[in-house]
Amino acid sequence: MHIRAFDGTLRDAQGILAVDGETFGDCPYTAAYIADLGTSPRQRVWVAQAGGEIVGFVSAFATHSLAADRWEIDELAVRPAVQGRGIGTALVARALELRPWQPSPSGQARTLVAMTNVPSQRAFAKNGFSPAARVHLLVRKMPAPLPELPEGNGPTVRRAQAADVPALSKLSGCAADRIAALLQRPDNRYLIAGQGQAVRGYAELIHVYTLQYEGWWIESIVTVDEEYCTASALFSAAIEEDRGHDGVDRIGYLGSPRRSALYTASLDRGFARIDEYLIFNKTLNTQCA
Repeated sequence: MHIRAFDGTLRDAQGILAVDGETFGDCPYTAAYIADLGTSPRQRVWVAQAGGEIVGFVSAFATHSLAADRWEIDELAVRPAVQGRGIGTALVARALELRPWQPSPSGQARTLVAMTNVPSQRAFAKNGFSPAARVHLLVRKMPAPLPELPEGNGPTVRRAQAADVPALSKLSGCAADRIAALLQRPDNRYLIAGQGQAVRGYAELIHVYTLQYEGWWIESIVTVDEEYCTASALFSAAIEEDRGHDGVDRIGYLGSPRRSALYTASLDRGFARIDEYLIFNKTLNTQCA
């Protein structure tokens, strides 16, 4: 078995689709799309090859958020016929070894694994990942119609600007200089909800390209006192950001029923629960491999 970088050919892309078809069966894209995505600087893909055939793959990309700089291990898949031979563990190790960025002291690797996907959980655990939280993956397909918000004096939502850095820092606990830098990133967007001069919450969006979808990812959403109306307004504004961006077809969010106001607001805004997942994290050292 040999692990190598995705070579950008349709043959490799078709091999990835074949593996996905035997494991998850939910990749919505063509081989041509995957070939283009796999050679983009936004995404890194490695394949495991045996007997001239691709038997597994792993994909990863970098994100930068209020909480951390992260190396996201997005998808790991191994053909069922060859599972249990350490291929998934080796693929994750390669993705960690060849991450193409220098993490900050808060740098992390992160992945999302279905509660029922025990082989992948083992592969990440063997690479030093630890389970951090149990969440629901909520996804809204675009361009579905947006349900009307209930009438009332709800908050207004706008894009954050430099003048909003102090308010964002207070709500998020993130350092002001980091927030100022994130506001300049083209793949990051921050929405502020307020009433009058009072800031009632924010949403943090990251634009991502993956083997599953291209779209905005709601990395975090925070409201004062877990306000349902503020959360609804922020989810609606995030959807409108998605709708106005070329190439976007979905918007995703990790929610927990324990945060009932946010969870209910996301469902009321048309997000659908996909499955229950475990978030796995691994702290990265500051030396880039």
